[in-house]
Amino acid sequence: MKKALLLLTLVFASLQVNAKDLDNKFYLGGEGLINMYTSYTVPGASILGGYRWNEFSAEVGFTKLTNDDWGQGLKFKSNNIFADVIYTQPLYDKLEFKGLVGLGLFHTKVYNTSDSLTWIYQHGKNETDLGVRAGIGLQYQIAPKWTADFTYKFQTNCNTFIGYMNIFSVGVRYYL
Repeated sequence: MKKALLLLTLVFASLQVNAKDLDNKFYLGGEGLINMYTSYTVPGASILGGYRWNEFSAEVGFTKLTNDDWGQGLKFKSNNIFADVIYTQPLYDKLEFKGLVGLGLFHTKVYNTSDSLTWIYQHGKNETDLGVRAGIGLQYQIAPKWTADFTYKFQTNCNTFIGYMNIFSVGVRYYL
């Protein structure tokens, strides 16, 4: 039993990797997210890629939100193209704090399928707005080339109706 415990300890110790092993590498990843507007939420997913230099990273990505139906014939389709600069600060071994700032190009297509709402975009409307993004989160290295994170982001200028959104995401990244 002692030998098995010693062997497990050695294996676990060999898997302990410092987050510094992720420096100066490209990465690819994805996120599942919840976008919270003023009074409702819309789920979505993101694909992203970036490069990490020591504690800084540059990241770009694309988010597709699920189609949203406000009822009474008003429907939305939205997506977001973003570019962020991320700062990471080690907290403990493989756990890091992360902060980000960036820009997001939010595109919305509004469909009006009801005669009772003709005063709102009678034939539909495309709207694209550039907004500022900021966020904080935690990132944990789950394996030598993999991280998982939880991040809160705030983005301005989403569209005329919404104005801004709060984004809560859970993601993974693979370092090449």
